Amino acid sequence: MPDIDGKRKFFDIKSQIYFDVECIDPPNACEELIQIGRFNFYKHSFEKANAFLFKALAQNPSWIVIDEIGKLEIENKGLYPSVKEILNSYYRKPSSFKLLIVIRQELKELALSYLHIEDYTLIHDLKRLSAR
Repeated sequence: MPDIDGKRKFFDIKSQIYFDVECIDPPNACEELIQIGRFNFYKHSFEKANAFLFKALAQNPSWIVIDEIGKLEIENKGLYPSVKEILNSYYRKPSSFKLLIVIRQELKELALSYLHIEDYTLIHDLKRLSAR
């Protein structure tokens, strides 16, 4: 989720479109929100992002990139619906597409366990890199 002008956004790689996900106004000034920690996110933005991911999956892509799985997805919120479907599809036909998922270091073990991700290749482990 890139930050642009101080606001978190979603980015659809295929259409090259950014759209707001973070509500930085007071919570009562915003529409329906999903709150996690100090962040307020537009519920409709996650619905839109899930729709993009479902559509991408239906188009038999060669790659799907999800940046990122976080606390929301571990609570069955945020991108959870599309992530779960993408993972199910990936495990049914592992050679049908390549999947890149970003998970924060501090949530890695919890997310892998919660989403039943057992067969993966770790590309970049910041904890190991910073110890060098």
